[in-house]
Amino acid sequence: QTLAAQQAMLLTPEFHTLGANAGAGDRANESETVLPDPTDYKALVFLYMNGGADTFNLLVPQNANCALYDEYVSVREDVALAENELLTFDVSGQACSQFAVHGSMPFLHRLVATEKTAAFITNVGSLVTPTTKSAYENNEVERCAGLFSHSDQTNAAMTLKCQVQGASPKGFGGRMVDVLTEAGLTTTSFSIAGSNTFTEGFNTSAQMIDKTSGAVTLNKYTDLESLIAALSKQAHENIYCEEYALRLKEAMEESHDLAEIFASDELQSIDNSGDFPDTLVGNQLKQVAKLIKSRTDRKASRDIFYVQLGGFDTHSDVAEVLATKFEQIDDALEAFVTELQDQGNYDKVALTSTSDFGRTLTSNGAGTDHAWAGNHFVLGGAINGGNVFNQFPESLLEGNSQDIGNGRLVPNYPWESVFIPIAEWMGITAKDMSYIFPNHNNFNSSHIISTSSLFA
Repeated sequence: QTLAAQQAMLLTPEFHTLGANAGAGDRANESETVLPDPTDYKALVFLYMNGGADTFNLLVPQNANCALYDEYVSVREDVALAENELLTFDVSGQACSQFAVHGSMPFLHRLVATEKTAAFITNVGSLVTPTTKSAYENNEVERCAGLFSHSDQTNAAMTLKCQVQGASPKGFGGRMVDVLTEAGLTTTSFSIAGSNTFTEGFNTSAQMIDKTSGAVTLNKYTDLESLIAALSKQAHENIYCEEYALRLKEAMEESHDLAEIFASDELQSIDNSGDFPDTLVGNQLKQVAKLIKSRTDRKASRDIFYVQLGGFDTHSDVAEVLATKFEQIDDALEAFVTELQDQGNYDKVALTSTSDFGRTLTSNGAGTDHAWAGNHFVLGGAINGGNVFNQFPESLLEGNSQDIGNGRLVPNYPWESVFIPIAEWMGITAKDMSYIFPNHNNFNSSHIISTSSLFA
């Protein structure tokens, strides 16, 4: 009895909040929400390479009708990759007619070069407004807060309101869910890598999924179900108590329902297949694949997923770290894409890589340091693959038109260049773009990839 009383006390709103509280009577009985059957399904997977990935060794120009590879070797010195460490593919619309993928990513190379369901986004980073080297050096434009800082640029990449320090603008993924939900689409924000800014909106909280066990439920949920229902039935004058009471019941029920779906034989078959590598990214993408496969049972129309791999802060050992990290990502992507193809869901998913920032083109003698512009990839069955979107820097030599010192390049394109067309593909219309992308009106069409270009 004493233990039961302690459990009850620990679950009360008053235990978890501040301020005086008075009961406001019983809350009116709510009718059970019946979710509509979805007419279609789309999902965005946000793969975050935490630490500032050196993505000028992810995408490398080749010696095809241009001198950029020679410039790359000259400026990168000991961190440059030799041609036999790279996997080449043909492109159009760039100064070089060939580019290459890091040699540890043969599957990504296959998606780009052969299957044409993956592409690269180049010369991209956090921007408030179009910024030239001269404008930056003369303080003529508004800058992102805390440039070159991990914490600030992590928030910048996740809020896309980088002029505001911190996470108060919420994540653009969460804001996207706010809009899609308001439009009547059953949409959920999931994180398989713990708390983060990207998945949180003003009206959206992420569902946390464990990378190995999936949906996590309260121990002895069935024993406590009636207590939680009683606590949630009481309305409160204290707004913090009221919010806690509502969220408690919602969170417990959602996690319990999701755990039952995860326990189905259909989803257990993904666990039992052994197809996904037992790595951090492999386990996270396996949970994403299971959630996508459960979309019909969940009556899901749209989903947002957050996946993360850390350890990219390569001030030293850049070659070894990138080879290991990129190989882990590539192996996980192969299992993930194969599973989605088997499900018939590959054309319904867009996965993008992102990071805090790029790294210096110049070496510090052991690795590379914090910089700005970088290169990333996007993949999915509906992606117009085999391309390098945006214009690659016209020069990589020190002192070039984007170099603000030490091989730090000002990006010519904002993150919005790829995420605005993805948002449109997800169903976001023009009237809601400013809510999701507060800076988008600062950029014209030359800075944003068109939806018809990015998607086949």
